[in-house]
Amino acid sequence: MRLPCLSRRRRAGRLDRGCPYIYNSCPAAVWPNNQSGLCLIAKDPARFGFSIPPQTPVEYEEVVLTRPLHLRTAAQAVGVSYEELKALNPELRKDLTPPDPAYHLKVPVGRKTAFLSNLATYQDWKRIHAVRHQVRRGETLARLASRYGTTVPAILEANALSKSERPNPGDWLLIPKPSKPADGTPRPLIKASR
Repeated sequence: MRLPCLSRRRRAGRLDRGCPYIYNSCPAAVWPNNQSGLCLIAKDPARFGFSIPPQTPVEYEEVVLTRPLHLRTAAQAVGVSYEELKALNPELRKDLTPPDPAYHLKVPVGRKTAFLSNLATYQDWKRIHAVRHQVRRGETLARLASRYGTTVPAILEANALSKSERPNPGDWLLIPKPSKPADGTPRPLIKASR
């Protein structure tokens, strides 16, 4: 298939800008030569002078978590650094395990039993008590905080968001449940004045 736009630009030496076929829905046969060159190198790197050392597989054990847990708390329970645990679980973009009913956290080999025994000794307040909420159109973090009885900074921290980020409709957020006072007395309600 020969496209006039591409052949005209190839003769002029301007393949890199302005061709709608290249950037939108171009057939594979008309991609510029630098793209196909990268594919050839990736298929046989030794032919082009590249040597890629073989990768050793990472060994790990999986622990099933039934509630969300901060990775720093999990790293303390496992007895490894936070960076090492984060490297074993690259799918976690936030510092929090997802609220899936059964999330499989990867821990180093031989640390599974230590993790489970240490996690059982952690006080309940170190674990995250949260509910999942799907953001609807028009909802703000302040409205969600007042609806669930928590604060906006607590929601931002639980979801690893900055103050400037706003959730989009359809996004899932973890809404932390408000903490109870240690002495068991209910917190007094404070009315806001207008």
